[in-house]
Amino acid sequence: MGCTAVKINLVIYEGGTFDQEFQWKTGSTPTPVDLTNYTAKMMVRVLLNSANPVISLIEKTSTWTADAASGIYLDNAINGKYRIYIKNEDSMGICETHTNIDGVYDLFLISASGESVLKQYGTAKLIAAVTR
Repeated sequence: MGCTAVKINLVIYEGGTFDQEFQWKTGSTPTPVDLTNYTAKMMVRVLLNSANPVISLIEKTSTWTADAASGIYLDNAINGKYRIYIKNEDSMGICETHTNIDGVYDLFLISASGESVLKQYGTAKLIAAVTR
């Protein structure tokens, strides 16, 4: 299934919870894509060519709850919705030098047949926290 990747810039606060929901629709009359049997992966890097990601997330199979693990949740797969969730514990220390980072990220959705679709990408501004 072809798709157009969407540029969406994210702002993630060090030591804070990040929770944002998106929906993938396609067609001349936009219809939600059935994400049943899809998986997902997302990485945030300081620079595109950085060896190690600052944040790395994969799709979680359990139903999303407020205290769930960090990851990408495919929320009721038939409605095309997915959620990027990063627990506050997992965002602590992402700004090691206590300065903001203008990083980059991308998020892929992978079908059961193995087709990897770049769904969204953009900058990921990591804001250093005063409260540590």
